[in-house]
Amino acid sequence: MNYIKKISENEFIISLYIKPNSKNQHIFKPMLEDAYITISLCSVPRKNKANVELLKLLKKKLRSNLDQIHIISGLKNQVKSVRMTTFKSITEYDIVKLLTD
Repeated sequence: MNYIKKISENEFIISLYIKPNSKNQHIFKPMLEDAYITISLCSVPRKNKANVELLKLLKKKLRSNLDQIHIISGLKNQVKSVRMTTFKSITEYDIVKLLTD
């Protein structure tokens, strides 16, 4: 999985490719060889609206708090890196399953 990197026992970096201004929100199931998880968002990429929508979607899907998820690079790009911290032990496969279900 090139799109999820485990930093420590409960910390991950997830690589995302964002498609803003879509008709609906959708997280596409990635293949093992993919470099990114592709996410469609309804918001326009203006005034941080797409980033806020992304964080809310990730919070809902990953069942975590907003303070556990941070955009660490790509604030103004379609390719973003997100750091996620968990309180319990979780695997990369669990993250993909939570995102795509």
